Amino acid sequence: MTMFPVSMMFLLVGVLLDLLSCYLNTRKQVTKSGASGIPGVSLAIYLLVFLWDRELVIWAKYLDILFFICFYVFFQHVVPKFLSRVLKKKNRGQPLIK
Repeated sequence: MTMFPVSMMFLLVGVLLDLLSCYLNTRKQVTKSGASGIPGVSLAIYLLVFLWDRELVIWAKYLDILFFICFYVFFQHVVPKFLSRVLKKKNRGQPLIK
């Protein structure tokens, strides 16, 4: 029995955590209050999945790890900062998200 579906499920959980964290980080930066994101958890999930399941190869093992690290950094840092700047400029300082 292969663990491929379980590994893909954990990767999906990591992606969903990244998207939730992106939303929370953007909301916190725009409103200056509220819950912060979930740093590091999805990255740990990605690394554990690729170290645990030796059969899971989407492209190549190191390319997979690099892709998910970049995905993590993009949704933890780049997207929230960009969206907070866009939302603040669009609304002239008044937060759109309450």
